[in-house]
Amino acid sequence: MARTGSTRAPYAETVAKNCGTYLASITSDAENAFIASLFNADPGFFDMGYYAPDNISYKIGPWIGLVQDPQGKEPKGGWHWDSGEARR
Repeated sequence: MARTGSTRAPYAETVAKNCGTYLASITSDAENAFIASLFNADPGFFDMGYYAPDNISYKIGPWIGLVQDPQGKEPKGGWHWDSGEARR
């Protein structure tokens, strides 16, 4: 896992695919705990701020490869891994 600065999801996905891989596909509770442990304790993986024009506070974390279908219903609908692996 590397922190290279702020980037948009499509760019991160393109970089991963150009390397012949995906951002992540977490298929078990153990994998989830491991990946979360890599960045949860390091605030350097998160960008936080306030966008005054829209009065919005935000916290943006690492791209991990979980995507939602455009027609997915919040908060649980249509989520899957970029690799095609089913979300568990």
